[in-house]
Order: sequence, then structure tokens, then C-alpha cells
Amino acid sequence: MHRTSDLKCRLLLTVQFVANRFSVSCLSSEKQSPLNPRQLTRLGSGVRGYLACAIALVVVGGVALAAEAPVLVPAPREVKWSAEAPASLASGTVAIVIGRQATAPEQHAAQLLQQAVSKRFGQQWPILREGEERAAHKTLVILGQRTTCARLDELCRKQGIELSESSPGFDGYVIAPISEGDRLLIVVGGCNARAVEYGQDTLFQMLRGSSQDLKLVRGVVRDAPVIPWRGRPQTQVSHYLRPGELDLYVLSRVNFIDLRSGIYAFQPGEKLDKAEIAEAVKQAHLRGIIVYATVNCGVPAEEYEKVMGTFSEMLDLGADGLWLSFDDKGPGGDPVTLTKRVLELGRQRQMTGPLIAITPPKGSYQRIVTDFNRKIMAVPGMEQALWFWTGVPSTQALEEARSIGIKVRPSWWHNWPRPVTPQTYSGVPPMSLGWSAPDYGVLAAGADCLEAVMPWGGNSYGQHYIVPVIDWWGWNPRGHDWNALRRRLFSIVFGEDQVPAAMKFDDQLQELFGLFLYSYKNTDDLPFCPPRLRAAADRQRADALIAELMSLLDGIAKNAPSQTLLTERELKSAYLNRMRQELETHRAAAGLAYPEDWWPEQQRKILDALYAGDTAGVDQITSGLRGRVQQEVEQISRSLPSYPHIKGYVDWWHKRASLDAKGWKALLEGRRKTLDELVRSYSRQIVDTSTMLDGLRSPPLEWGIGRWQVSNRLLVSVVPSPNEWFWGDWQAGVHEEKGIRAGVFATDRRMPGDVGEYGELHAVVPVSGRRDRLGLLVFASATNKDLFSNTFSKYRWAGYRFLELVWKDKVLWEADIGCLPERGDWFLVRLTRVPDGVKDLTLRLRIEDRKLSMNNYTLCFVGPIRLLELPE
Repeated sequence: MHRTSDLKCRLLLTVQFVANRFSVSCLSSEKQSPLNPRQLTRLGSGVRGYLACAIALVVVGGVALAAEAPVLVPAPREVKWSAEAPASLASGTVAIVIGRQATAPEQHAAQLLQQAVSKRFGQQWPILREGEERAAHKTLVILGQRTTCARLDELCRKQGIELSESSPGFDGYVIAPISEGDRLLIVVGGCNARAVEYGQDTLFQMLRGSSQDLKLVRGVVRDAPVIPWRGRPQTQVSHYLRPGELDLYVLSRVNFIDLRSGIYAFQPGEKLDKAEIAEAVKQAHLRGIIVYATVNCGVPAEEYEKVMGTFSEMLDLGADGLWLSFDDKGPGGDPVTLTKRVLELGRQRQMTGPLIAITPPKGSYQRIVTDFNRKIMAVPGMEQALWFWTGVPSTQALEEARSIGIKVRPSWWHNWPRPVTPQTYSGVPPMSLGWSAPDYGVLAAGADCLEAVMPWGGNSYGQHYIVPVIDWWGWNPRGHDWNALRRRLFSIVFGEDQVPAAMKFDDQLQELFGLFLYSYKNTDDLPFCPPRLRAAADRQRADALIAELMSLLDGIAKNAPSQTLLTERELKSAYLNRMRQELETHRAAAGLAYPEDWWPEQQRKILDALYAGDTAGVDQITSGLRGRVQQEVEQISRSLPSYPHIKGYVDWWHKRASLDAKGWKALLEGRRKTLDELVRSYSRQIVDTSTMLDGLRSPPLEWGIGRWQVSNRLLVSVVPSPNEWFWGDWQAGVHEEKGIRAGVFATDRRMPGDVGEYGELHAVVPVSGRRDRLGLLVFASATNKDLFSNTFSKYRWAGYRFLELVWKDKVLWEADIGCLPERGDWFLVRLTRVPDGVKDLTLRLRIEDRKLSMNNYTLCFVGPIRLLELPE
């Protein structure tokens, strides 16, 4: 820290320097047109002269000298904080002034500022047209553009403030305090109408205090986005009309949305709710937000007239641009012809450049260099369009896009967030919870490579936890600060005073989640279990965390309603109620006993007895378990009545526990039929199973002998028994095809794999030969979902599922299923000396999930196990 004398010296020197000449550093790039921004233009030395007669500004280590500088989110490109004390804004002395020709977004900017000040600070700032201000108004907040507000234009000319599409740049704004006699004028000027909305939001963050002691931290801000286009498409037009939705988009710096029906787009010829669409367009335009018409273009050529008709209908309702959506629907019949027609319609409506957007089809939205993308890029006009790909932004992606002819930068469709657990509240999701799990270092490095950014998903979250997170990042990726973003979100949602508690709540909530296991599916063989502790020893820590979190939440809930910038209804429904429900769920869950903790071991005993033919033993075991299962699941049901799938969970356990020997036999018979159908389904749709088994015809019995004078002795060949042991959705058994018999393991292609699920087959191998020279020759083949869309990704599922060969409790050998070839491979497992008293090796072939796999499927064959006597 500076000593007082040193600080005074520095301040005097700074004031003297500013009095002589003040300039603001600038960033350089090309000039741009209003609707076709390509690179951010220089922020410019746009305040020369006026500060000599206004305020002295100084930056020391990025912090204001006379007052603590606010942390602005999103971080502006350039800020100069003042050395002067903050300006006092007494109640009744401040007015918002807009131009006589103020556009709808400028008027809306004034209303947003007025409402936020009233809500947060309790002051009522009137909105006046220029010339209507009175002497009592000692501070005027002048909002507008140079073309719509004569007062603002005059101040810019007199004070040398550059404010245009060139400087500070597309969607840019300027905030500058100017002293005029005893009056403080605060210029909030935008280079376009919606930029005024962005400027007022930043100005609001510069306010401090309360109604009786409200102050403005003085400073000059010149700002413009790094990524020109920032969006928030929704699955339904009605979502845009939810109370406060579009105002949140303004706060988030969103400048485009689109019109679609469902996940993909409006279908060609679909009947439109014209009143709803017209109202959504109207409300978006009131805020300066661009609206795209989005139609599914991945259709046969005979539907192209309907495509064009639906596009035209939405344009007639006020849409500003055209979005060709191929997406998961595919390329359609003749995409080049259709693209040409859509571009011609755009030219007729003066829609070109970024007012044309495209989502390529599956396989071409993940990869840039594809035949589809090359062909469509070659259509004149598409090289200037917004191309949305799902890959993480990078210089490599930019180079690939350039290589196929794009003249602008790629755009990023971020599939995010992708939660895999059913929490009602899980905190603010970082962008790494989306496709490719990008961290912020990677994102900062690729930020300059983007023309547009948008999130897809997140409607299970409160929208304040989704839209600002990605679009504030898109405004200034290199200036992004994750904790600063969270603090501002919590300030908006819960109030400024609640920020520390909210930060601590979210951090400790993640710790709490780490103590629990969660289910990811509900099937015939695995119920959707509520959260349960990973270990009984975690109970004490879980209880302590929940108590502290409850205390934090009680304080937030008590104070937030009077401090939030949200409506009380949204605050409670989207945040407070969900937070409390999450804690109550985990508090109840921590004290519950679950059948999942002990049943799999008992189920193994049931299957042992069943395969031994001991039906009486099966009935004895199952009857002894029913009471415990019923008691536990009914307690779970009473404790967690509102948990998703709770009825199905209880019903599943009642059904499973009610099985007697006859019921278990029927269940296993049903599983065998399911397995047969799974194998046939794989063979029809995925891989020819005969090719997976063909390698079994030529076992390498001479493995490792080297010389021709010696050989291995084949002692016995054993096919696994068809009896299966299991937990979860693995199906196991024996498959016979074209004279070959082998063990088989399969999962349903529509089901994720959860950690701990397994299937198991046994093989009894009689022991003979030299007990110190024995080895097992094993064949295994597998198919996995190695296609990522239409791209082959070898070993993408390595490390998820494993095949083990186990004797007693010893793993003799294991193979990573994700690395096994479809045509199979052979493995020799050398055994240590087998004790003399052992007549048989009862081997267990076990396949198990070790990591959660959400979109994989597996079919695995394990051939007869051959016992070899190996030469010396």
C-alpha cells in the first residue's frame, strides 16, 4: 500500500497531467457495418479534452484511489476510475433523461434502470424527455444514441467523446460523468439502441449505498463485446413471454433469439400460433433483440415448398433473419437447392450476412470439414452466415472453417448444461458441464475465434443461472471471472447482503453432493433410487453440512425477499424453494437405510440356491428378506414423498422382494429371452455377430512356443455355464451361432451404464497336467458405440467397462471392453502353481461398469476357456 504522502504526490501529478492532456488507450481492428460485425473495432481515444474540465481519473493497480472500485460483470473492455470521491445522489435529485426521438429499446433501458434503482435502493428516478428536467435535478442520467438524443450528441461533440459503430464498436457503449456547474451529467450512450440497455446495466453496478446515502462511484467506461452475437434460443415461443424472461436476456447481453417449436425447429407447413409469435417478436424488438425464423430443413425435396412457406409466414410476423436447421434431422433431399432458395428469400427481404444462420446436420455440426459443410459453404452468401458448430472454440476450429471458405468466424452452439442427476437445485453450473467439458482457460484461448455464442439446454435451472453465465462470458471471455460472475448473480437473485452466504451455500452444497450416490435411470432391473450415502461413516459429516446449509438458507430466505431484483414469486419458485427441497431431501436421505446397500449380496445367494436346484432354500431366503425390504422402502417413501419416481421405486422393490422360487425362475427366463433379442438386435443394426465369433475357429494353441520341436498341450475346453449372476441391466448367457458356442454379455442400447452394474458367468475347468505349467487361453470380442455422430472415434469408451476373469477372490486377468476389437483377440493367462488338492477351477467371467456411461452400448463375446499345459 502507498503511504499517504506518496499517494498525495501521485494524485497531484496525475491531476496535472490530466489537465494538460487526457487520452484513453484503444484497441484496433477493422471498420464494421451495424448488422455485419466482423471484428471489434477500436475503443478509441474518445474522451480527449473533456476530462480536463471535468474529473481527474486515475488507475493504480486497477483500483480507484478515492473509493473501492466496483467489480463490473461482464468485465468492460476499458475502465478508468476517478480519484474523486463518489458522487452523492440524494433522493429527489436524480432524473433519467432520454431523447425526444428515443427508440423503444432506449425507452426500455430507462425503465429497466428506474425499476432496478427503485427495487434495490428505494429511490424513484423519474424518466424525462430532454428539456423537461428541473433545477432540483442535480444529477441527470442521459441515456440514448447521438442520433436520437440532441443533448447527448451535443455533449459528445463538446467533450470529444467518440460514440459510433466504429468506436467503441458494435453493440458498444460509453459511460462518462461530466460536471456542468453544480450539476452532474452522466452520459450513458450506445452506438445502437440495445447498447444503451447494456450501458445502463453497467451504470447500475456503479451505484452504492441506500436510499438515504446513495452514491455513484465515478468512472469512465468504454465497452464493446468480443463476440458480436450472443443468443438464447428456446424450445418454445411461449418461453420468451414468461414474466421477466426477455429483460433477463437484456441483462445477459443477449442480442438474438429464434422461433422454433420443440427441440429442433418449426416443421415445414406446421400451423403457427400467429398471435403468440407476433407478441414474442414485438417484445424482442422493444428490447432491440434480433429474431430468427427457424425451420427444419432436413426434409425430402417434395417438402421444400412448405419450408419456404413457413419461413415466409414467420417473416411476415416480424422475424428478422432466417435459420436453416438441419440438425439431427439430417441433410434432407437436396440441401444445396434449398439453401439457395432460402438465401434468395433473404435477399428479397434485405436479410444477408449474420441474418442468415445454419445448424448443419448430425456429423457436420460436430465436425467442420465435411462434404456437407463444403457444399453448403460454396453457395454464395453462406460464407458470410453464422455457422453454428458444437465444438469448443479454438484457433484450429477457426482454421478449419477458413479452409472450407467461411469469411467470418465460426459460431458456437454449446450444448449445456448436461446434468446427470435429478437435483432440484445444484448451484450455478460452470460451462464445463456441457459438451466437451471446456474449462475457462481453454475458452479464453478460443474466444477471439467466435462470431456468435449461444447455450442450448438449462430449462431445469433457474434462468438467471443459465443465460448470464454464457452470454456474460461471451461479452469478454478473457476478462471473465467465475467467482465475480457468481457474486453478481447472487446479488441479483438474493440481494447484495446475501452474497457471502450464497457463495458459501453453493460451495458447501457441492461437498454435500460428493457424499452421496445418485441414480441415473429406472428400468426393469434397476430402480431410480433416491440419493443415498456412499458410506455409513459419512453420516456425521453429512448431518453437519446440512445443518450449516440450513442455517445459511434460513438467513438468505429471511432477507432476500426485500433485497432481490426478482419478483418474490420467481425468487421462491426457482431458487429458495428448490434449495430447501434439496436440503430436506438429503437430510432425510442421510438417515435412511436402502435395500441397494445389502440386496445385491443377498441376490447372489438367491441365485446360488436357484442354480443348485434348492427351491426351498430360495423361498427361505426370500421370505426372510421381504420384511426388511418392505420396512425400508416404506420408510423411504414416507421420508421422501415428493422425490421423482418414488412410487415407481417402492413398487419396484415390492415386486422384486415378493418373488419366490417360481417368480425368480420366471424372471430369469424373461431375461434369457431379452438377451436373445438383444443379440439379434445388435446383429441386425450394429455389427454382424458372426464376424465377432469367427476368430474362435482358429485358437492359437501354439502360443509362445517359438521352436517347432515343442508344443502346448490342450487339456480341456470349457464353455461358460448359461447361468447368470447380475446386478442392474447387464444380460449374460451363452450364445450359439454356426456351430460356435460362447459366453455373451449385452446391455440395452438405450440404457446408460451406472457404476457397479455387472453381469457374471461361471465356468468350471477341470485341472490336469503339470500344475506349475498351466495357462488359460481366452478369446474376447466386443462392440461399443465408437461412432460419435457419424465420426468413428476409436477407444472413446476405454476405461469405462471391464471384463474380468476371477478365481476365488483373485483377478487373474482383465480386459478393457472399450479397447477390444470387434473381430476379437486372444489372451494367454499364465497361472501360478495350482495347489494339488484343487480338482476344478471355478472361474467367474465378470463384466462391470466402473464409470458412468450415458450413451454407450456393449455386446461382448467370451469364447470357450481352454486350459493349456505349457512347455518349459
